[in-house]
Amino acid sequence: MMKLSTLPKFLSLSLFFSGFLLLLSAQELSTVRILRPEDIKIFRLDPSKDGFDLFVRKRDGVESIMLTDSTVDLQGLYDNFALRAYDPDPTYANEHRNLGDRTIALSDGSYFLVTSTAQVFKPLGDDEWFHLFVPSAVVFGYPRPGSREGQMEFIDDFWLNIRTFTAPNATYNTALPDRGFRDNPYHIRFQKVAPKTDSITPLSQLAKQTGGTFHTNLEKGEDFIATLEQIFAAIPATGTTKVVFAIDTTVSMKQVMPYVQREFLPTLIQELQQKPIQIGFVLYRDYEDARKGAYLTKILGTGFTRDAKVIEQHIKSITVGGGHDIPEAVYEAIERAVQDFDWSGAQNRIIIQIGDAPPHPTPKSRQIRTPEGKFITIFGPTQEQTIAMAKAKGITLITYLLPTNADYH
Repeated sequence: MMKLSTLPKFLSLSLFFSGFLLLLSAQELSTVRILRPEDIKIFRLDPSKDGFDLFVRKRDGVESIMLTDSTVDLQGLYDNFALRAYDPDPTYANEHRNLGDRTIALSDGSYFLVTSTAQVFKPLGDDEWFHLFVPSAVVFGYPRPGSREGQMEFIDDFWLNIRTFTAPNATYNTALPDRGFRDNPYHIRFQKVAPKTDSITPLSQLAKQTGGTFHTNLEKGEDFIATLEQIFAAIPATGTTKVVFAIDTTVSMKQVMPYVQREFLPTLIQELQQKPIQIGFVLYRDYEDARKGAYLTKILGTGFTRDAKVIEQHIKSITVGGGHDIPEAVYEAIERAVQDFDWSGAQNRIIIQIGDAPPHPTPKSRQIRTPEGKFITIFGPTQEQTIAMAKAKGITLITYLLPTNADYH
């Protein structure tokens, strides 16, 4: 991809996208086929689909568009490739891509992200728009000598190149000096919009109803760490205390765990040496991640441990990813911590939930496989059920709503 320093003046654009703030930057050039920021719109028309809907205004001289892995290399040293998806979608499955006078046929079952179809989309007025559904994961290139291939993920912060053509079917015209196309690279960033107060209430109620504390408005990393240190300082020096950390591991938490490892782990290990504390970990993401093959919830290790090296390994092993809407599987993580850990013999029982998003307001369903091999549908717990199961075992819930994409250093 071209370096930013080689691009002319930049423009910026902000849009709202299904609970996210969308920020774009694009180059400005005086060519009719160059797309202006107002020519790009992004929606999520079907929340059940893993990706987003890209709308590109049909400007004079533009007859087709195609998404590519990068802009063209001006020195001609490197190839660039069309993006492809393996799942068909009506916006591209029946579209064609030409090379010269022939249509390119793909033998691997994939589809080019290309379209020559422009139609009026009423929410955007009377103009015609090209429409492509862009999956969150796409591929490019081919496995042959001298070439390259790979996968790109469009999650929360990425580059996207929209190539516009003067001819249909993404056809290059070698008779023209610019071969009849123009690249339009955009930097796209989705940011979660801060939850409203009524979305915060469930987390505060989990803590209030079980005798715990709710923490929010922790803009500074040191303030967050200070609250964790206060929690462990208040744990008695006698009598076993068992603590489970239930940690949100969606991508917006990418700054948090490295910060915890660096700033809080030494304090935690010191507390373990001075008090009879046992630690456990539950990680959680969300239902869309589970449908893609990742976990909804996951326990690290075999349960509670006092081994400082094991705890350090657990914290260092935590990676983030996924997360496609604001609510996450908070109740499901607490349910896992309550039901799947051995809380017997503990005089003090605590679950510390750490995340930057509220739980789902209504239970969501998922399929699980029984030991007999049958698939059954189960629903996540409600707020009331989550509180009841914690209280039944005498567990205190301490909850956190950290800033979205917390910038802790």
